[in-house]
Amino acid sequence: MGPAVPAGLGHWWGWGPADASGVVGAGGKGGAGGVGGAGGAAGLFGSPGQPGVNGGTGADGAAGGFTGFPLGPFTNNTGFSNDEIYLTILGQTTPGQWSWIDQNGVAHALDHNAANDPGHLTKNGVNYANMSFTLAQTGNLSIPSEFLGARIFLSMEQPLYIGIAPDNSGWAGPDPANPADPNYATVYDWYELSYKYGAVPFGGNTTQVDQFGFPFSFTLTQDFTGFADTRGLLLSRDQVFQQFTTTVPAEFQALIVNDATGSPLRILAPRTAQPGGLATWLDPAINDFWTTYQTNQFNYDGPGYTVQGNVDASGQFVYSVTPTGGSTSMYAMTKPTTAQTFAANGPFVGTAQQGAFLAELNAAFNRGVATSPDEWANVAAYYPTGGRWNNWAQFFHANSIDNLAYGFPYDDVNNQSSVLILSNSQPPTQLSFDLRW
Repeated sequence: MGPAVPAGLGHWWGWGPADASGVVGAGGKGGAGGVGGAGGAAGLFGSPGQPGVNGGTGADGAAGGFTGFPLGPFTNNTGFSNDEIYLTILGQTTPGQWSWIDQNGVAHALDHNAANDPGHLTKNGVNYANMSFTLAQTGNLSIPSEFLGARIFLSMEQPLYIGIAPDNSGWAGPDPANPADPNYATVYDWYELSYKYGAVPFGGNTTQVDQFGFPFSFTLTQDFTGFADTRGLLLSRDQVFQQFTTTVPAEFQALIVNDATGSPLRILAPRTAQPGGLATWLDPAINDFWTTYQTNQFNYDGPGYTVQGNVDASGQFVYSVTPTGGSTSMYAMTKPTTAQTFAANGPFVGTAQQGAFLAELNAAFNRGVATSPDEWANVAAYYPTGGRWNNWAQFFHANSIDNLAYGFPYDDVNNQSSVLILSNSQPPTQLSFDLRW
C-alpha cells in the first residue's frame, strides 16, 4: 500500500512515519475540548451563548456549539464539470481514530468492513470503502471542531480507492510512483490541514513534497482578526508542465509520469523517486560540505541555539548544539545520501534543538547554501547560480504565490512553505479553493 503520511505535516505537525505497510498509525491523544458557553443559544461557529435580553438568562448554549467551519466554495476553473471532480477528506476527529467526512460535513469513523457495504467501490477486483463524493454532491460541507493531520484529496473523473487497515487504525493513500496502485491512472492532488477548536490553531498548506497533479490555490479568512491570505499556484496545468520541461535540468524530466496515451498524469517529487542521474544529484553539494569541514570549523548561530562542528577522521560530522542559556550536547552525523537529503530522513532525523538544527541543515542542502551558514536565513541567497540544489523545489517556489511552496519536507524552515496558520484556535471564517487546469 502507498504512503499515507502528509509530508509537510511530518514536520510542522509532528507526525511520525508510516509503518512498513504504508498505513498511518493512530496519533497521540489530544487535549480535552473546550466547555460550551452558558447563556443564550450558541452563536455561529460555536461562539459562547449570550445572556437573554433585559437581563434575563437565555437557554443554555450548546456544549461547544458548532466550533468547526464551512469548507468551500470550490471555484472550478478546470474544464471538468462538478460531477467529474471528487473530494475525499480524511483526518482524526477523535484522538487515535481516523474518520472521513461526507458531502454534508458529517464525520464517519473508518471501517474496513465498509468495503463490502452497498455502494462500495471496486477496482481491479478489489473492494474499497466509498469515501468520495463529487463537487456537485456537496451540501453543507464543513470541517468538524477537531480534525488533525488531515488531507483533502481532489481527484479528476474517478473517486479515490483508499485501503483501510484491518483494525481500522489507519489508511493507505495513493502511491504516485507505483503503477500497480489503483489510483495510478487518476490525476489527483491534495491539501493538508490540522485544527482543534480551543487547542490547535488552524494550519493548512498546498504541497508538492510528494508529487504535482494539478494546480490550485486556497484562501483562508478569519473575520474577527482580519486575517485573509492566499497560497498556491496560479499557473494552468499546461503551463506547469511546459515550464517544467523547459527550465529544469534534464535529469528531472524523468520525474514526469504519462499515461498510456502519452498524456501527463503527474510529476513525481525527487523525494518520491530518484531515477537516473537524480540518484546522485546532490552528491557534489554533500561532498563539498564534508570536504570543507574536514579542514574548517563549522559555526552556525541558529534561532535559540549555536552549533559548532567538523568532519572527523572517521568521516562523521561531529557537532555540538548549545541552547541559549543551556548546556552543550554532542552529536555525530553520518554522511547522507542524495535520497536521504531529498527525503529529509536517515541522518537528518533528530529531537529538540538537535532536530531543529538538522532541519535547518537539510533545508540548506536543498537550497544550495549548506557551506554558507551565514546565508541560511537569507532567501535571496537560495538556489545560487552554478550550484547544485533541489531544482524541483526551486521550480515550484518560482511559480507559486509570493514564491512560497512546500517542495521538500523541511521547506517550512525560514517560513518558505505555503502553510498558513492562524494566530488563535478559533475557527476560520472560510477556507475556499480555486481549482485550475
